[in-house]
Amino acid sequence: MPRLVISLTDSKIKSAISMQKKSFEKNIKLSDGGGLYLLLDRKGGAYWRFDYIRPISKKRATIAIGIYPSCTLARARAKRSEFRELLAQNIDPAIQKQDKQSQCRNNSFR
Repeated sequence: MPRLVISLTDSKIKSAISMQKKSFEKNIKLSDGGGLYLLLDRKGGAYWRFDYIRPISKKRATIAIGIYPSCTLARARAKRSEFRELLAQNIDPAIQKQDKQSQCRNNSFR
């Protein structure tokens, strides 16, 4: 049975970041539910990540969404829902992201 997770708020994130900068102990995960979490590292960085199970291999995977505060909580949640829609269609979000990046690299004006 899934655990009930209390959703993150901007104030909770900011207070956790300030506490992490003071402690320097270890990396901390702040979960928002549905596989989305904010990883706080020892150096003070805050990174949005999404955990999921790959549709084909059924193995666990993690995809990077962005860096807080440039990637806001609302934006990270929107990306999570976008990735979950892809997973519902049996499409791996990491492969989809790589395909988009390779298309952008190929579209150049050389």
